[in-house]
Amino acid sequence: MMNPEPQAQHLWLQQLLGDWTCESTCDGGPGEPPMTTTGTEHVRQLGDLWVLGEGTGTMPGGGEARMLITLGYDPEKKAFIGTWIGSMMTHMW
Repeated sequence: MMNPEPQAQHLWLQQLLGDWTCESTCDGGPGEPPMTTTGTEHVRQLGDLWVLGEGTGTMPGGGEARMLITLGYDPEKKAFIGTWIGSMMTHMW
């Protein structure tokens, strides 16, 4: 469909726009202390139908990770859809 009208679900995605920071803690394994990682993400619109996020963060044990996410809504499938890739893996989600 060319030039589709945004649905309520597309408008819902706009609440994700902006700059975000996060901190998370995960189990370090048997006998290891918990590990804390931090990150940031900038989320912007691509037209009225998609949002794109670009993030960076620290990996457990050090090093930087970079991530990209796309999010939209498919009215035919009645489902939110998207992709996610990270610099630390070869798989696209």
